[in-house]
Formats: sequence, C-alpha cells, structure tokens
Amino acid sequence: AAAKEGNWTLFKKRLHEASLTFDDFNSLPPGRSFGVLHQIAYHGALEALQFALEHYPRIDLKMRTKQGQTAAEVAAEERNTGPFLDYLRERLALQ
Repeated sequence: AAAKEGNWTLFKKRLHEASLTFDDFNSLPPGRSFGVLHQIAYHGALEALQFALEHYPRIDLKMRTKQGQTAAEVAAEERNTGPFLDYLRERLALQ
C-alpha cells in the first residue's frame, strides 16, 4: 500500500524492517494490476527505485503489469521521463 500511495517514507521503513520480500517485487499482488515496481514507475520515484534496487538487486525490471506494460512503459505513459527513465533503462541494460 505504501508504494501505491506514493508514501516513500513508509516504503523505506518497510524495506529496512524487511517486511517486503523479494517476491513482493517480482509478483503482482492478488487483485492488483501493478506490482511494487510499477507503482514506483507510476510515481516516477527515482530515489525509491534506487533504494529498492540497493536492497533487492534482482528485482525483475522486465516484469509486466496485468495489462502487459513494463515499468518503463508505465513511467513513459505518466510522463515520468528524464532521470527516472534514464536510470531505469540503465539498470534494464544490466539485466
């Protein structure tokens, strides 16, 4: 819920408390269209993306939403380009 709401302070707290797992990043929650990564992309939250990848470097950046969009496509659709999309694309190239 923290990522969906764009509450990055709570998101970071949950990462530190280890209440989010690797599976939370690489699966869609039941009944939801977006995963955590897609919510980060929707909000264009560069710091949250960097923080998440520091803690979970094997996040599947190619994972698709229920509608078939990648995080990069979600970010572009929401006009979250520039530094966010540049960083995401750099990390994608490493996967």
